[in-house]
Amino acid sequence: PILKGAMAGISVRSGNTGEILFEQNGDVRMRPASNMKLFTAAAALSVLGENYRFKTELRMKGKLEKKVLKGDLYLKGYGDPTLMKADLIQLAQKLAAAGVKRVEGNLIGDDSWCDDVRLSKDLVWSDEHAYYGSQISALTVSPTKDYDAGTVLIEGSPGMSVGEPVQIKISPNTKYVEVINQAVTTSPEGKTELTVERKHGSNRMVIKGFLPLGAKPEKEWIAVWEPTKMVIDLFSQELANEGIQLMGKTKVGDTPEDAKLIATHQSIPLS
Repeated sequence: PILKGAMAGISVRSGNTGEILFEQNGDVRMRPASNMKLFTAAAALSVLGENYRFKTELRMKGKLEKKVLKGDLYLKGYGDPTLMKADLIQLAQKLAAAGVKRVEGNLIGDDSWCDDVRLSKDLVWSDEHAYYGSQISALTVSPTKDYDAGTVLIEGSPGMSVGEPVQIKISPNTKYVEVINQAVTTSPEGKTELTVERKHGSNRMVIKGFLPLGAKPEKEWIAVWEPTKMVIDLFSQELANEGIQLMGKTKVGDTPEDAKLIATHQSIPLS
């Protein structure tokens, strides 16, 4: 019944000759939706190969004197959709192992491997906050191994008693996102009605609704605005956790060609 009034189109052709073997609404213009993933995956495997790995580089420009980098630090992305906070931790640890204790310059996130067009032209505006509407960046991070790059995972759990605010957990934990929690814990027989909205052009996320006492946690993946800056924020946290003092600012920019390579993270294979 849910498909009443819907349309579907299919065109089956010979891979050798292109001859049409079967067709139903094959010439009707319809959105391919998730079918497009088949063609995207085939093209990527054909061009890059199944053993291709995306890289993320940590570089520096300047002199290292007595554990002090007199210059800037660069985190350059090459489109890895599987980069996670744990990988940023490892890069920060490698910087510490290289003897850096203080960075007098800036921390610069470089996402120039891709262009700066964050969203497709025909994305429905109401889908901007959804995980499948996340912004495109060469330097982005995923909260879980579902690899919904450019999102944060918001998990809501009931409070300890009726009337208490719903308990909210964000992964990865970052100050880049502002959470306004308006959700309330209700009686055990109540319904679960939890929604998360992100204000356009910002990372202010408003959580509304109700979660019954004793209910299972509710999870929602929400796309962030400008994901590159979230990666820089997370990495600056890890620098601090490793005892590395950042004296300058965090910002987005390009990596100089002569910047020295400190460490490289490789993604899992494309396959």
